[in-house]
Amino acid sequence: MRLFIAINFPAEMRERLWEACASLRATRRPVRWVRADLLHLTVKFLGEIDEGRIPDIEAHLREAVEGTRAFQLQVREFGAFPTAKHPRVLWVGCEELPVLELLYDSVERGMSALEFAMEGRPFRPHVTIGRVARGARKSDFKGLHRDLGALDFFEEASITSVDVMQSVLSGDGPRYARLVAVASDERPHVAVAVHVRAHELGLLGLDHGAVAQSDFHVLSPASSSSHGFASLLSGSAANASSTWVRSHTVRVLIRFGPGILPSPTISSK
Repeated sequence: MRLFIAINFPAEMRERLWEACASLRATRRPVRWVRADLLHLTVKFLGEIDEGRIPDIEAHLREAVEGTRAFQLQVREFGAFPTAKHPRVLWVGCEELPVLELLYDSVERGMSALEFAMEGRPFRPHVTIGRVARGARKSDFKGLHRDLGALDFFEEASITSVDVMQSVLSGDGPRYARLVAVASDERPHVAVAVHVRAHELGLLGLDHGAVAQSDFHVLSPASSSSHGFASLLSGSAANASSTWVRSHTVRVLIRFGPGILPSPTISSK
């Protein structure tokens, strides 16, 4: 069974997104377009899995989602990976919310406990709208940046579950089936983002680009600083851009960058 973990959107929103891309499809570039009913945000690709592993995957996913409440996610702005001049994937972006990054990190760690490899690239939440066909030429995508910028789509979806999906390949393209839906927790939580200067990483016992994460019960506002985190952080994870320290009460994202916020950024989402 070919499985992946995803966030799905309402059918009406998927249809409107498909319609918004009509002018791009009309350019007849060599792209395999994703049908409206297949549009989704991939959280984790699992690959070919024995059916007997599904209960363990579900159990770890439920643990990862625990404490995450339903949230609103904006879907907007189009782009291409790796670039519009040399595209392989065309996409519409998803808002980079702290709660979404925490959810992704929790799923990554949960699945790593089942010996699924952790993703080595930074998380870039997006909905794939098309994949460039094999044999496509660079000249086929002249003006793509302009055409992507001309697309108009902006919607906000309520995210209430994270799903285990099965992809069944056929001559007519893939079909997706939802095997497990893990509902979001309705209990409130707070997300706190703290930016830390590179030279302050020594206070955390970290090298530049390293990350750490730890579980704790309560983090008071007074300890929301690099000094306060020093006694809380332990372990490491494969994400060079940020890390989450999580609790059912308070969630903290430490971002490594050149500057530091004068005070933590607190979000109720």
